[in-house]
Amino acid sequence: MSTARRAAVALWAIAHSATYGYHIASLNGVQTAVICDGSTGRSRWDCLDVSDNQYGFAVTIVTLGGLVGSLSADAASRRFGRLGTLRIAETGFILGALAVAAATHLWMVIIARIIIGISSGLVLVTIPPFLSLIAPERYRTVFGTLHQSSIGIGMLVAQSLSLALAKKALWRVELLVAAAIGALLLLVGLFVGKEEQDESSSADESTALLGDRAQKKPPLSVKDLLTSDDSVLRSGFLIVCVAQFAQQVCGISPVMYFSSRILQPVFKAESKLVVLGIMAVGTPFNFLPGLLPSSIGSKRILLTSALGTSLFSLLLAIGLNSSNQALSGTAVICFVISFSIGLAPIAWVVLSEVVPPEARTAVGSVAVGINWLTNFTAGSVFLPLQQYLSHGDQGEGNIFYVFSAASLVACLAIWTSYWLYNRSQIRAESA
Repeated sequence: MSTARRAAVALWAIAHSATYGYHIASLNGVQTAVICDGSTGRSRWDCLDVSDNQYGFAVTIVTLGGLVGSLSADAASRRFGRLGTLRIAETGFILGALAVAAATHLWMVIIARIIIGISSGLVLVTIPPFLSLIAPERYRTVFGTLHQSSIGIGMLVAQSLSLALAKKALWRVELLVAAAIGALLLLVGLFVGKEEQDESSSADESTALLGDRAQKKPPLSVKDLLTSDDSVLRSGFLIVCVAQFAQQVCGISPVMYFSSRILQPVFKAESKLVVLGIMAVGTPFNFLPGLLPSSIGSKRILLTSALGTSLFSLLLAIGLNSSNQALSGTAVICFVISFSIGLAPIAWVVLSEVVPPEARTAVGSVAVGINWLTNFTAGSVFLPLQQYLSHGDQGEGNIFYVFSAASLVACLAIWTSYWLYNRSQIRAESA
């Protein structure tokens, strides 16, 4: 593959990741405009008659669709190939965004968000191994970080647009933009597919795109993976699952879903600008692991990242409970940076480090399913649990004590999974 084509295909691929990020944040910044405030004279197109908890459920239900999509990705990839799977995802992004933009009732938003979630699940399983296949060997970690970095860029774009579109009826434009992005991806993808067909009639796009770098062993199914007696494969599988679990159990998704609401009691009307600043600061740090010496290793980066999210969750809880702007702002920025330098990108990079090519789609399908399930649980219980743990207007930050403890559990799980992996490698080499 020529350098120019490699770059073009990579750019098209990570645009899917950015679209997923856009959908994560698309309803965050416009929440005040979407929810009717009880004032008269508003039409059904201006806002939706829902409560905060109902809105929170509609926002996080995308994770349920994501779970379905990720678990279906292996079968979809086998039947339609990676490019075909991405076309399905693009179609879902278009239809889902249009449906939310046209929604006048809660149930319409819920169905649309599930469709968007299914597309997101397909993307999250398909893009990381796709990038690792087209990446030059020495730039594989850098290419791996592009996925998470693009997610952050998509979130940043959505949050930026919400500053201008968080008004009655105008909030629907934010979803129309998402539909337009999906349509553009679908259009460009047709050209990628055409070129692939010109190069080879093979049903496996990776063969056409990569030539002799394509995987030579037949791909493993999820069933093959779960019944395998290969201890190295199983322990590598465990590392990927633990990394995906750790990425969500630290609480990053609720922070992104409800960041404006979380910070509103402390920063008032400036909360949206603060959220935008947090995203702008955190996104560049996703590239950091790709610039670090390989001798540091993914294990150390993941552990450092998880310890950081634990510490700064603790400080965020203290800052929110004391209404301390300086402490709250510093803590949430450092929390996002801690996440961005390790748990965000390395959870995807580690797939190509500890899992052979023929097993990556199956491993990714299960591991990303765990990611979505943890994401859904954290996002769904966040608002009710925050209200339960707080005492009136006091204690808004108590829930971050829970996330601080959860990050410590993630540290232990990461260390244990790598210990088991190293042990299985030693046994395999001595056998």
